[in-house]
Amino acid sequence: MRNGQSSPTRDDRVPGIAPHKKQEAAPVSEGTRCRAPSPPGSFQTRLSKEKWAAMSVGGLTPERKATPEIQAIADQMKSQLEGEVNENFAIFQAICYRSQVVAGANFFIKVQIGHGVTDYVHLRIFQALPVYGGQCKLSGYQMHKTRDDPIIYF
Repeated sequence: MRNGQSSPTRDDRVPGIAPHKKQEAAPVSEGTRCRAPSPPGSFQTRLSKEKWAAMSVGGLTPERKATPEIQAIADQMKSQLEGEVNENFAIFQAICYRSQVVAGANFFIKVQIGHGVTDYVHLRIFQALPVYGGQCKLSGYQMHKTRDDPIIYF
């Protein structure tokens, strides 16, 4: 305290104010949910429990074989990529992918664009949340990849 006064101790009480009593937390019973269930049709309920559990916010999922949904996302970016690299791709086959949950989702997709050893491209595609329209945007790409090159964050 100032002016040579000693600091108050725990035993010093302010007149008229009751001392604070520590309250014990209520026990949590087995199976108690920490958050409210998602409404029907929400993003979480449309995903299987396995897929939801595999996604960690901010981290990349393990590499997975491309699905028809991933091929459809890649197909949406084909003309934009062709315009940026000034090439036309006869083949545009999604091989595998990784995903990342952000405020939406990033998809890192390996796509075969020819028959050569380095005729693979890695695409980074951002898909907005459904509330923001769910649109896809090509955020980046890496050319001259091989089938064995791992998909890493870029």
